[in-house]
Amino acid sequence: MNPEVQAKLDALESAMRKLHDTMDPKKDFRRFLSGLAMDLWHLQEVLKERDHKATTGRDLDAERKRVFEMVQDKEHWKNRINATLDELSEEDEKLLYDAIPFYTSSVPTIRRLKSGKVKVTAAGYWATVGG
Repeated sequence: MNPEVQAKLDALESAMRKLHDTMDPKKDFRRFLSGLAMDLWHLQEVLKERDHKATTGRDLDAERKRVFEMVQDKEHWKNRINATLDELSEEDEKLLYDAIPFYTSSVPTIRRLKSGKVKVTAAGYWATVGG
């Protein structure tokens, strides 16, 4: 296994042990579930990164950053996304559906226009997470 992936999995396992050792699920049920949800999300991200690297040979974080920078608001990345691109490959479109929620917790809308251009919109970080 990739040493970086193994290190992330080990850190996740350690965090889960600490969570279970220090928390009483009966008293702290909401916090317990929230912590568990975050652990599962983190594990999903680790596995997604590993699978992406294995199938494409490329780093998922770098790919997310590259496509997000194509559509992010130029004044502040947390603003609403309202971009028009001259072109967008199918692969980059799939990456945008992953990158925009990853960075902003908002759901993107991607439309191919009659002109051939591509319109990408999303609520943005401020609207979904706040500041």
